[in-house]
Amino acid sequence: MDTRTEKEDTPAKKPKPSCKYRDKWDKFIFLKKSRVGDSHVFCKICICDFSTAHGGRNDVCQHEKSAKHKRRLEAQKHAQAMSAFVTRNATEADQVTSAEGVKQENEVD
Repeated sequence: MDTRTEKEDTPAKKPKPSCKYRDKWDKFIFLKKSRVGDSHVFCKICICDFSTAHGGRNDVCQHEKSAKHKRRLEAQKHAQAMSAFVTRNATEADQVTSAEGVKQENEVD
């Protein structure tokens, strides 16, 4: 009679290597390296870090298809650029005003 159990007969599984950020993922313009670690990436649209340790590129594709990512991407398309709310540099505005004043003086003469 064999006294060994089934657990002893099965070989131990090797741990799967963790996927890390790869430079070729730069084609995903919404990604950049994460500060959390090598096995995470940062989504510039969702402003969040997520793990790529298990699935690598597939994790990135799954995030891109997520409802949160799609919703934030759509909101970003409709948002006005910050430059619309910021006034121009005062010196540039002064130069334009000055140039317009000179032009008007020349037209009057």
